[in-house]
Amino acid sequence: MWKVEIEPHPHHHLAVLTPGSRGRLELDTVEIYTGAAEFPEPFPFEGVVITADLQGIVLRATKTGTWVTEAYPRISVAEFYRLEQEGHLESVPVGLVLPEVLVDVVRGRGIAPERVLALLCGDLFGTPERGGSGDVSEIWYAFEGVFGKVVGVLGNHDLLPPDAPFQVLDGKVVSFGTVRIGGVSGVIGNPSKPNRKDPKTYRAFLLRVLRKHPEVVMIHECPSVRTASLPGRTDLAEWLQESPEGTLICTGHVPWQPLMADLPPHRVLNVEQRVVILKNQKG
Repeated sequence: MWKVEIEPHPHHHLAVLTPGSRGRLELDTVEIYTGAAEFPEPFPFEGVVITADLQGIVLRATKTGTWVTEAYPRISVAEFYRLEQEGHLESVPVGLVLPEVLVDVVRGRGIAPERVLALLCGDLFGTPERGGSGDVSEIWYAFEGVFGKVVGVLGNHDLLPPDAPFQVLDGKVVSFGTVRIGGVSGVIGNPSKPNRKDPKTYRAFLLRVLRKHPEVVMIHECPSVRTASLPGRTDLAEWLQESPEGTLICTGHVPWQPLMADLPPHRVLNVEQRVVILKNQKG
């Protein structure tokens, strides 16, 4: 398991609008944290970017091209569409804007973007509509356009065409040097809906990954951590703890206050609407 240390306060905030209650968009932020990790060598990357749940939008003034997200802290969806139709505003999914923001942070940490591995933990579809789902191909392409390698899992709001050329993990493990990274896509639910598995199937996929002894496991579904009173699925936590060998679990889907928590023998990193950038300490 990677030894990870993350700075306690965000390095940067990106203002976004997320679908709220009563037909409104609400001002929120994507927090970007920096830290370090000791990756076993050989590992071909100088850094790792981990994120999930980029379901908001940012706003740009059509005439000037300037970002104006913070000028509309609680705009109604109806008013937003009116301003968009009249040519005053245009919306851009957070996942399309974020990679370029991250490049500046990565370079500021002395990391070459082309030597970064990006781990996408699902729900990347940005929309003004609450609960919306859609094709996230352009988000994956945006990350691939700036970073050396992108690997991920799908969330319950993510769709991709069958022939999408991305490295999506679902019950599989991939290796980069001596580092093994596994993943299970989707959430636990009605399998007749996109990116959902019944509990028996999800557990089978997860244990298949854990039996290959990965250093990192990416899942969108979030386990609970009872000892820290952190929400999530209790059954998922129990399945993870069936493995005697500890790994770093990267997840999202459910908001937590802390970034990390212990779920022995594992550590859980929750990047729901957050980003963590880890610099390789070459341990």
